[in-house]
Amino acid sequence: MRRPGPVDPAYSDDFDHPLGATWRWVRTPTATVAGGTLTLPVQTQTLTDQRPKPDDDASVLLRDPPPGAWTAETKVTVPFGDSLPYGWPMAGLIAYAGDDDWVLLGSATRVDPRYATFGKELTYDSVATYGHAAVGPSADTLWLRLQHRVDPANGEHEYRAATSVDGERWVWHGVRTLPPGSQPAVGLVAMDRDNDPTGATNNLTATFDYLRFLR
Repeated sequence: MRRPGPVDPAYSDDFDHPLGATWRWVRTPTATVAGGTLTLPVQTQTLTDQRPKPDDDASVLLRDPPPGAWTAETKVTVPFGDSLPYGWPMAGLIAYAGDDDWVLLGSATRVDPRYATFGKELTYDSVATYGHAAVGPSADTLWLRLQHRVDPANGEHEYRAATSVDGERWVWHGVRTLPPGSQPAVGLVAMDRDNDPTGATNNLTATFDYLRFLR
């Protein structure tokens, strides 16, 4: 783990203004920017071709990261509270090289209490699935970091995760990779697998205070 450097303002956004040209959408725009925050509805679409509902139709908000090594950081609030969702809502940072090549670090909950999820799409027995680790600590407001480097031996993009509940003390976790030769963008996503028939999470939103790159 490298010690993150200062914020690079050329690649960072505190959402004090409407989204600029450095941002782009994969699929339908869904964000609202107001009062120094960006809000995404937790969509009932995903990026995982899981049966019985194969789909890659979640909207993703992206921008290009700086070259070389960097650490991306965001602060996200999802008001899960004590809800017990039917689906699998999650929201946070994503490194995205395509609908089948991405790494997600986000706030999540699934029947059990909320947690931080760190995962990617994997293929198991010829079926795509979301392979992840449930990491922590967690709270309705989480600070998230993805630290990036390119492995000099094989060219893979490596992303190491960190989480914090106060923005000061960080817990570092494992590493996920994306293929060599790809050019992953970095951004924000909020998604879920299903509508919740109980109504507990159908109107959830994820609010982001910023996306910053530390170098």
